[in-house]
Amino acid sequence: MGNTTERSRRARTTRPGQSSRGRSKPSADGHGKASSARWSETQQPSNGTEEQWNWPGRFTSPGADPHTLVHEMILTGAEATIKRQRGRRGGTLSAERVAEQLAQIDAGREPWLATRVASDILLSAMESLYEHGWQPRDVIHVVERAHPQHVAELAVATVAFQAALTNASQRAPLSWVEQLDDVAAACPDLAETMRWAAIRNPGNRPYLLALGGEPPLQTDWSAVLTLIGRWHDLPVWPQVCTPPSQWPEQRADAAPRAQRSGPVDSRVLNKVRGLLAKAEATTYSGEAEAFTAKAQELMTRYAIDSALLRSEHSRADVLTTRIHIDNPYTKAKVHLLHEISLANRVRVVWDAEYAVATAVGTPVDLRQVEMLYTSVLVQATHAMTELGRDSEDGSTRTASFRRAFLFAFAVRVGQRLQEVGEETTARAAKRARRNGKRLLPILAAQNEAVNAEFERLFPRTEKQTASPMDARGWIAGKVAADQAVLQPAGVALEGAS
Repeated sequence: MGNTTERSRRARTTRPGQSSRGRSKPSADGHGKASSARWSETQQPSNGTEEQWNWPGRFTSPGADPHTLVHEMILTGAEATIKRQRGRRGGTLSAERVAEQLAQIDAGREPWLATRVASDILLSAMESLYEHGWQPRDVIHVVERAHPQHVAELAVATVAFQAALTNASQRAPLSWVEQLDDVAAACPDLAETMRWAAIRNPGNRPYLLALGGEPPLQTDWSAVLTLIGRWHDLPVWPQVCTPPSQWPEQRADAAPRAQRSGPVDSRVLNKVRGLLAKAEATTYSGEAEAFTAKAQELMTRYAIDSALLRSEHSRADVLTTRIHIDNPYTKAKVHLLHEISLANRVRVVWDAEYAVATAVGTPVDLRQVEMLYTSVLVQATHAMTELGRDSEDGSTRTASFRRAFLFAFAVRVGQRLQEVGEETTARAAKRARRNGKRLLPILAAQNEAVNAEFERLFPRTEKQTASPMDARGWIAGKVAADQAVLQPAGVALEGAS
């Protein structure tokens, strides 16, 4: 069934923003009293007096700090959402009760107090996650796959607001800016609203109120508590990109090049994208395989040429990127990624809990893996759904059949891509010898650098093997991936180019 996938093993005792007891620490940000400037100037009369605050269900002493009390209440509600997510008893009821209390506090003596504190908690949680290895696409991905749309939109709003607040577009590495652009492209109106709220915000109004539109405003406390709970429950991850605390005041033009997924020649990328687009568009599996193989050959040739050129000046650059795997059939999809990575000298580790794969390799190889994975997954999905649509056998549409189909497709495609890569490397080695250069020691040194960085980031991994699966789906997937005549199409494309 091919090689197994490596999965990271991590200690789960420490999380960003948590104490040793596992409870999120109150923010020591020294906030004073809330500003009188609001998104909505509508205020409701207070039920309290000058001597005491009237809180839902209880009175507090005059010396109690309302910000601290609200902070603790929000964290209690967020913790209840975590219990609910894990199926523990009492989580739903507690979260709903806290949400009702926070809504009453917002309408009390200091309007929008709870919303202001919640805004600060979310921004602090985001900053803490960034400093502990997470990146913009990561924090959105874990929310989208586990929670409803309104929670995901709140996550997007927080990412966009924080980015505008910190001037990330001018300070962050380009790989970070690219992620922010992707997040904004998914919800452009929301992202623009948050940018406006960050730039034009007299009185330091809580950004959560910018989501409510016209008065009367009401904070979606269910979404807020759920998002805080989710982000406070995330673990520390390896740092693979410069965090905001280390960004310069103004990004230098040359500084982010080492952070990008690869300084790859745009002409080569355009050719590869064109080949992969043809592979995705055709309805003939053999033709799709031929286009994909040609893309593999072209990028492998370019990667080897880059390695030869770089060897004359410096050692191999090794970068790290994260690839998010969407439902369904995440194990089969990550196995496809693993097989493609093997054919392109890239190491991949898989975090099953959050459906995130981390790939380590040279910039050119990483870009090749990302493009091939996206394209081949489209081809595999097309072949799988077409088989289910055309077959009278209903079992071809079951989850077990499709999971086995994708696994087999992944193994066979990986084998074929590896064959293409080995043939291309052998031809390049002969050319290099004729030019007085030795290619294989250069590639060996590159692999050694990749392995060293991988072991540094992930000192503890375990092999993940696939469970038994539908034999008919396996055979069908192998056949679908095997119906290709690579060489004739490759020769024709070579001549045309």
